[in-house]
Amino acid sequence: IDLSVYNLTGEKIRTLAASEYRGGRSKVVWDGSNENGAAAASGIYFYVLRYEGKRLSKKMLLLR
Repeated sequence: IDLSVYNLTGEKIRTLAASEYRGGRSKVVWDGSNENGAAAASGIYFYVLRYEGKRLSKKMLLLR
């Protein structure tokens, strides 16, 4: 799978997961930081999950 967070302009903020996972439930937590470890600003972000040739995208709100 590949799970990444993007801002409203489509810039990738952080890659949360990029590896193989076993079937079943998994939990991934975003701490609100970017790839460099700096805090991302409050606002609307999108997460994109890619797996088995499929793509799922949802909005989320980060409040600080």
